[in-house]
Amino acid sequence: MRILVVDDEAYAADVLALLLRHAGHDVIVANDGASGIAVGVANRIDAAVIDLALGQIDGYDVAKALRTHHGADVRLIAYTGFSKSKVMQRAVANGFDGVIVKPATLEMIVAAMSARADDGS
Repeated sequence: MRILVVDDEAYAADVLALLLRHAGHDVIVANDGASGIAVGVANRIDAAVIDLALGQIDGYDVAKALRTHHGADVRLIAYTGFSKSKVMQRAVANGFDGVIVKPATLEMIVAAMSARADDGS
């Protein structure tokens, strides 16, 4: 699976990318919203794990752009330090398939990427 990781905390993005690569995935990293959109549109991706608090262009805008470009073919996961209950409705409204609250295990992230969009993950 080709996965885009978008997080403005470079260390967090690199660690997540390393874990996903170790699990056998091809990973691309972007460290801000604008780069996340540019990289996500320029490449074929199967999934994206996107931090919500990215600065000028937030994760919601990244998700909307990726959903517009890739349609239903990409699985979008919000990766956030905010409470899941507070962001779930807005995340789904902006094109995300699921929400994961930091810190998360690799297993939680992989499960969210493979879960059905309507199962509440």
